[in-house]
Amino acid sequence: MDNPLNLTASKYTSKGAIYFALSLLIFGLISFGEISIAQLPLVYIPLLCLFLFNRTTKLTIDPDWLVYAGLAAAVVFIAAISAKYPDHAMMEAAKYRDVALLGFSLYLSLRHDLVEWSNAIFAGIACAFLAVAVVTLWEFLSAIPDLQGDHTHINPDLSYYGHIRHFSYHAFAASLLASICVFQGNQKNVFAWLVLAGCLIALLVSGGRGAIAGYGLFLLIYGVVRLDRRVLLRFALIAIALVVGAVVLLALSPASALVESLLARSDLSQGLDSVFSGRIYLWTLSWNASFEYPLFGYGPGGFQQIPGTPTYASQPHSFPLQLVIEFGWLGGAVIALCLIRLLLKVFMPRGGSIDAADVELALVLKCAVIAYLVFSLVDGLFYHPIPLIHFAVIFAALTACNRRCYAPESDAMEATG
Repeated sequence: MDNPLNLTASKYTSKGAIYFALSLLIFGLISFGEISIAQLPLVYIPLLCLFLFNRTTKLTIDPDWLVYAGLAAAVVFIAAISAKYPDHAMMEAAKYRDVALLGFSLYLSLRHDLVEWSNAIFAGIACAFLAVAVVTLWEFLSAIPDLQGDHTHINPDLSYYGHIRHFSYHAFAASLLASICVFQGNQKNVFAWLVLAGCLIALLVSGGRGAIAGYGLFLLIYGVVRLDRRVLLRFALIAIALVVGAVVLLALSPASALVESLLARSDLSQGLDSVFSGRIYLWTLSWNASFEYPLFGYGPGGFQQIPGTPTYASQPHSFPLQLVIEFGWLGGAVIALCLIRLLLKVFMPRGGSIDAADVELALVLKCAVIAYLVFSLVDGLFYHPIPLIHFAVIFAALTACNRRCYAPESDAMEATG
């Protein structure tokens, strides 16, 4: 695909530049907190209106999607109204509703453009992250010398994130999107490489080991499924070079304390200050508490109601445990089954391919989804708004891509015509 910033080549690259600018603006406002999770209707309502008033072709929606989505929504609603604090639970439930509607509206309103101009859209989102990353990392690195040797609690106040680890979630998601841009025909595009390099450096400086491992898993899965040793070797060498460069940079900067923090937080003798001991404690606590309300759980956002929960933890740092805590064993099982059915629909669509480029895009998007799901087993990607929103974008693009790749004949004519 063409460089989305090339405004002079043709009307098509101009359209790409428009998508790049809009995604940069919208996700820049989200990243800087100007559009909160509660204000997402300001984004998806205009998209739905665009779909309703600008329809040129008939769009059929798989009824299974409506059934599974409706069933999951019903479970969330029941869990919220039956919670101990229903007002708080309904507010948390609105987060899941709005993120789901954002992804759904992107699919409906953009549809084929979400595939055709995915590079421009993803590049704009990644650049929005880089803008807030500069501010965040400056605050983070500037505050480290003032922590007076406390290497187990490197958590200075940040303007746009509650914790530097929350920033690492954002860096992980942006790195995935930037990588997709590079993989999709932009391997000679210097701009795409610079965006990817910036995202990866931010990811490394954040010190989020789960996020770094999740991105490494993405590269590994993509290299294996492509069976392209050159691609795998090329990106492995780039990743190693970035890691070495980041370590050298950290060692020579005020952030040298960050390296000591990572080592200290891996020491089991630190108790709950250790990442491993802390995770085991939260998982054990969540497992035992899940049997208190086995039907519909504590309600959305109810983790803090569990006795003995540390003040620093707002969620159990594991998506399966998050399901059983917030929605109970019954409700969590229903939601899990709905999600599995939806994943199977986008991972194993039926039909014949009409565009090799779309099939390639679908492949790399599936690798990103798998990396997201594996990372969510040990952290809160599906609790915090920013990674939730990015996942909605990736999933909407994958759904639209499959619609083009494995569409009925009428849709295939529309996609190629």
